[in-house]
Amino acid sequence: MLRRLVAGLLGLLAATLCAQTSFNVASIKPCTAADANAPLVPGGRSGGGNFSTSPGRFHVHCMSLQNLIEMAYTSDNPLLNGGGLSDTRQVTGGPFWARSDSYSIEAVTDNPVANGPANRLNTPGSMIMRGPMLRTLLEDRFQVKVHRDVEEVSMYALIVAKGGLKVKPLGPGDCVVHDPSKPLTPAEFAGPRPVCNTIIGDTHGPNRTIHITNKLGALADALSVRVDRHVIDTTDSDGIFDIHLEYAPDENTPGLPGAPKVDPSSEISPASSIFTSLEQQLGLKLVPVKGQHGYIVIDHADRPSEN
Repeated sequence: MLRRLVAGLLGLLAATLCAQTSFNVASIKPCTAADANAPLVPGGRSGGGNFSTSPGRFHVHCMSLQNLIEMAYTSDNPLLNGGGLSDTRQVTGGPFWARSDSYSIEAVTDNPVANGPANRLNTPGSMIMRGPMLRTLLEDRFQVKVHRDVEEVSMYALIVAKGGLKVKPLGPGDCVVHDPSKPLTPAEFAGPRPVCNTIIGDTHGPNRTIHITNKLGALADALSVRVDRHVIDTTDSDGIFDIHLEYAPDENTPGLPGAPKVDPSSEISPASSIFTSLEQQLGLKLVPVKGQHGYIVIDHADRPSEN
């Protein structure tokens, strides 16, 4: 009797967990060329490779299975030293169509977490839908099977230069704590104190700028998408810094895709390269190292089952 009761409770728990990580209804449709060039929403921008989350709803507009796998398996479990401007090996293997074909997805759920705040990427609702729930969908409808692997690649280590750090950590209350589930407001940025945990990229004449109020690990992440290798923070600093870095882009630091263009005709003087500016302005250096880089291997995938 007790054994049957325990088995029943375990079955109920398994069903509950399954329900928590599954969409109630999901429609998957192959994209045509016309679909890929259509706006994500009426009046929105066109082009494939978009997705959005809102309370209880997950929408994908013309993304490849490769990109869906990358989102599903790294949103809540990032790759080891993954990401960055030069990182073209996030997901490998699988059939050719996993990269060439694209799909649109409409999915809804009554999961209570997913029905909470979900309009921003770092909210719990968005995270559970584009992480665990999308994984369940891909494994059910595309029969996806993957594993993780690592390889040694060239990277940079962020270190403190010989002269020492030229910026000091902020004290308690020196930056404004922001609710991550809500968008930042102009009033918050216009205040007398910087906003904690923010990263802002901009241009200044012929130069690019990075303004970070965060740990030096966040600076390393920001540099990873601006230089030609992944950057690892090895400074052993746990403080929060308010950092402003200005540098002149070159062939090794072309900038993020879609970032505002600099103005080479501006009267503002060009700054030094990002490597020199780091040392001159912040007392930090980038030194070449070898490091472990994680990636995902597609072991199996089928074209999606019918809706």
